[in-house]
Parts: sequence; structure tokens; C-alpha cells
Amino acid sequence: MFPGGTPFGFYNAPVSKALLVITGAASTLNVLFPLLNIQTLIRSGTLNYLQDSKILSGILRSLCYSNGKNLFFGSLLLYNFRIFEHRYGPKRFADHILASTVIGAGLQYAVIMLTQRLKIEDVPTGPFWVIFSLYVPFFLSIPSVNSSSFFGLVPSTGKVFTYVFGLQMLLTSKGAALSGLCGIIAGVVCHFNIFYVKRWLTVPRAISSVCSRIFGNLFHSPAPDNAERLQGATLEIQRQIRMDELDQQMWNVQQMNVTRRWPVIGSPFSGTAGAAPTNTNRSAEPIQQPTIEVSEEQIQQLIEMGFTRYDVLQALTASNNNIATAMNILLSE
Repeated sequence: MFPGGTPFGFYNAPVSKALLVITGAASTLNVLFPLLNIQTLIRSGTLNYLQDSKILSGILRSLCYSNGKNLFFGSLLLYNFRIFEHRYGPKRFADHILASTVIGAGLQYAVIMLTQRLKIEDVPTGPFWVIFSLYVPFFLSIPSVNSSSFFGLVPSTGKVFTYVFGLQMLLTSKGAALSGLCGIIAGVVCHFNIFYVKRWLTVPRAISSVCSRIFGNLFHSPAPDNAERLQGATLEIQRQIRMDELDQQMWNVQQMNVTRRWPVIGSPFSGTAGAAPTNTNRSAEPIQQPTIEVSEEQIQQLIEMGFTRYDVLQALTASNNNIATAMNILLSE
């Protein structure tokens, strides 16, 4: 669904990890152990002083999924959408969670109050507003790359399953559709900074700093082995090997495309006709430059998805500034 070049697991994504752990644990208790239902505990004599707290009740409702289906699909989507924490950073991502929750809750409450005749009583619980608000940047900023096709006719991209998971949650009930729609509207407001929400609807820095100091080590994830930076000649050797592999992959792709139209006269890279580039001729002659200038906007778009600038430049150069082909090259590594 997302490029393999992004950091693995929850590396550099502590907010996503915390959100998944908290919602998963609370929802598991809520779904599997009805006797430990949080709402039941709130109504009990032990926590009776919390019963009248509407703020606490709203927080609990936004964290606990009402059924196992929403817990499964919601957790998958939150895990996949951690790519936006890599892009925004933990602080801005936390700001987005707060803003989308407040705006989505306000919209949903207003719609229910204005349309009481519809009797929408099956409103689900869980972070619906957060999940569906992230579909807006997902749709607008993540490029679609054709990876397969159904029956050889209908093209399919890596984004299809993400949309299918969202539909599974939306089609649960009328209340779920309402929550999802409010989340999408909240995502539009946050993405385009309507009413300047990014200025005033944010997590205070004092709170974020305290949370980072208290829970930072708890939700910290170490860097994967392949994310460690190598030093000295080892790095140069590694880059040389990766560029050789990139040349080989691009030669295979272009040869397959060319043979469909006309016989191969020569390799798209330097070397003998019909032969793949080797380490010798690659080091002797420079890489073929694109016929058009490499777009800095596309470079930044791919870098924000987790790829290094060096790999992005080489992929765009080899693909002649075609972002779809460059994505295929980066994903195939």
C-alpha cells in the first residue's frame, strides 16, 4: 500500500504507535470483555465521580471501537497512515489528530441535532474522524502506481485496498457513514488550512513537551538495521552496488517496453547492443541524462514518502522524470 522505502515499523512515528496501542488495548477490553466495559466502569460506584464528565466520555468514545470489525480495519489504516507522521513530524501530526477530532465531533454533533428526524442512533465509537481525515492527504499527495489489473482490463493500484478498508468501515451503518463524512470534511479543513485552523487549533507546546519527556521512551522505536548510515568507503561501495542494480532493473524494464514496439537496436544505457550494462562500462561512461529537466517538486514529493534524495534523483533520471516509473523503480529495490 505504501512504498517499501519508508522506515519500517514505527520508527520516527511515536504518536501513531501510541494511538494504536491505546485504541487497540481499550477496544480489545471493550469488545472481548464486556464486563470490563469502560462505560460500565464509569457508571459504577467506584468511578461515579466521572459519570457527569462529558469531556471524558467523549475522549473514551473517540478511543474505543464499538466492534471487532472496526477495530481490525481501523488499526490497519492507522498503521498505514503513519507515513504522514514521517512527513509532518510528531508535533504536526498530533496537531492534525486534535484538529480533525474537534472539527469532526463538532460537525457530527451539529448534524445529529439538526436532523433529529433521521434518528441516527447507531453512531460508532473509535477514531473515525482521525482515520477518514487522513484520506484527504492520502488521496491528494500519494501518487497512484499501477501494480496489477483485474482480468487484464481494469487497472489496480496499491491504494485500492486502503479505500476498500475504509468502505468496510463506512458501510457498517448510517452512523458510521456520517462519522466518516465528518472526518473527510475535517480533513479538507485541516489540509487546506481553512479558517487558519493550523494556527489556533494545535496541541500546546508545553503539553507536547511534557508528554514527550514522560512517554517518549515508552513509545520510541529503534531505527531498523538498513536505516543506519554507513561511513567511509563502505557507503561508496554500497551506492555503487545499488546504482548497478538500478541500471540493471531499468534496462530490463525499458527493453521489455521497446521489444513490444520495435526490435532492440541497442541498450538504453551505454554498452553493446542488446547487452545489459556492466560494472565496467557503467563506471567508464556517465549515466544517460533525462531529456527534460528533473522536477524539484517531484523530488520533494518522493523524498517526503521516505526515500533518500540520492535514490530519488537516480530513479527520476533513469525514468526521464516520469514519477510513476520512478515509483516502480524505488518500490522494486
